[in-house]
Amino acid sequence: MRATILVKSSSKPDPYGVEVAVEESRVSLFCDCPAGALGKYCKHKEAIAFGDENILFDEAQLENFAFAAQAISSSGIPGLFAKLRDAERAAEQAKKHAKSLKAKIARSLTDGIE
Repeated sequence: MRATILVKSSSKPDPYGVEVAVEESRVSLFCDCPAGALGKYCKHKEAIAFGDENILFDEAQLENFAFAAQAISSSGIPGLFAKLRDAERAAEQAKKHAKSLKAKIARSLTDGIE
C-alpha cells in the first residue's frame, strides 16, 4: 500500500510530496524535494517519521499521515532518526570541545607553556 502526504516547503509555496510505501513488512519513504529526489536525507521525511503534523500542507493530509504514522512506528525508521539526532548532538559537543581546545592552545602559545 502507498500513500502520498503533501508537506510544506520552506522555499516555495507549492508542497512537496512524501510517499510512504508499505510492502509486506518493509516501509519506505520517498520525497520529491531536491534532496529527496536524489534519494538523500531530507527534513520532510524526518518530520513524517517523527509524526510532526506541523509539516503537513493542509488538513486534508491527516488520513494519509495517520496511515504513515502507524506504518512507520512499527518499523526501524524512528530508531534510525533517533540515532542521527544523537550523533548530531555528539558532533556539536565535539565541535565545541575542539573550539575550546584551540582557544587554550592559542593562549598557551601566546603566553608560553612549559
